[in-house]
Amino acid sequence: YLIDLYDLEDERREVSLSWGFNGKSFNRGSKGNRPWFGPKFWDLTANRTASEKNLYFLRYADVIMILAEAANELGNTDEAVTYVNMIRRRAKADMLEMGGKLNQSQMREVIMEERAREFVGEFQRKWDLSRWDKLVDAVRSISQDNVDGAKNVQPHHVLFPIPYDEIVKNRNLTQNSGYN
Repeated sequence: YLIDLYDLEDERREVSLSWGFNGKSFNRGSKGNRPWFGPKFWDLTANRTASEKNLYFLRYADVIMILAEAANELGNTDEAVTYVNMIRRRAKADMLEMGGKLNQSQMREVIMEERAREFVGEFQRKWDLSRWDKLVDAVRSISQDNVDGAKNVQPHHVLFPIPYDEIVKNRNLTQNSGYN
């Protein structure tokens, strides 16, 4: 699924996914055609206990994608296209067409896929899929890549369990549905 999200000319593909390093292919065993996460995640200066890599908390691209999603949900689909094109232009991906070519529902799907491409490996996807009420279907749709996940995902997984210590501290809290 992830590999197929990217067009070959999309520059995010080469930094998000990698099949090798320094001219040598990665050894993935029986799944040799599958990539590892790419250079955007690598820190070649890291040792066992330290890394010089800064971790992102919030990126400008996330702010732009939030604006796109908000504009679309308010019915301003062309404004949403403008925001998504800001992200796609930087990645040298094909631009979306303006002028009502996409309806709100179609644009919502475009935004979902664009967030998947832009934020691969940045721990955004679970939150996005939960917010859109698509977590269970999305996990099950990639059963060939994640057999155990597809088999075990349940609707209550959109939320995490509330830690027991927090429930003890605050009697007004009750455990999220699905967790005992």
